[in-house]
Amino acid sequence: MFGAAANITYTVGGWGPNQYPAPTPPPEGTPWGPNGYPGDTLQLLPYTGTLPLQPGTYELPVNTLCWLIDYTYGGEEDAWDYPAHWHDVIFTIVLQRTISFQGGPSGTLTQGMELKCTWFNDYLTIFDGNTSSFIVVVGCYAECYRVDVTPLGASAQGTNFKGKNPWRQPDITLRAKFTVTQLPTPRESLQALMDKVKASGLHQGITNSLLSKLQEALEELNACDIQDALGALQAFINEVRAQSGKKIPVGQANSFIADVQEIIQILKAGH
Repeated sequence: MFGAAANITYTVGGWGPNQYPAPTPPPEGTPWGPNGYPGDTLQLLPYTGTLPLQPGTYELPVNTLCWLIDYTYGGEEDAWDYPAHWHDVIFTIVLQRTISFQGGPSGTLTQGMELKCTWFNDYLTIFDGNTSSFIVVVGCYAECYRVDVTPLGASAQGTNFKGKNPWRQPDITLRAKFTVTQLPTPRESLQALMDKVKASGLHQGITNSLLSKLQEALEELNACDIQDALGALQAFINEVRAQSGKKIPVGQANSFIADVQEIIQILKAGH
């Protein structure tokens, strides 16, 4: 939870460095040095950026990918022909790193990557990742947003045998799509649910009992006492469940509970 702001910061964790494959002795009689066969080292550097807290879609950086190619070639330059022992190698890799937002929401970004090692060049293909969703709260629930983050794909070609060993490839900026959606505040949702209960046509005693619990939750929320607001909402759920199929039709009870659970989710996200 944080004060009103036009922007919030986000931080994405790093990954690696990891070598593919790990150093292994080269086949006997081949022109490879003793330290690796082959050896692509990949690393994602952490990144901190700024997200506009306005509804919309933004493509923003999340990591810098660093790539070293180290084949420790031990032969003569004129012996770089494609050797009989060589075969292309493909590695399937999962990139997983943390992401956190100013105010506390955090989770994981995940996407797949393929590394193809050939004799002359190596190739990286990074795929679009899974979408992760976060609830971001401003102030004492004055504004609420859902932020959906989808890592975006990229591709690159790495060149062998150029420059000093290991050969540092150009850094790659990885980006993600951030979709910001403004949500109803818990106060707005509570008021809408109170109107829904009033219009439900239930027995007046049941209606008054349910409304009293929602009113208590609203008053606690206005006082920023989130724990007591959650307690009042749980009491509402308990009563609805107890009366479901009795004094409250099952479909109506399920609808009330679903509405309250959405409010609870947002309250817990900012608590």
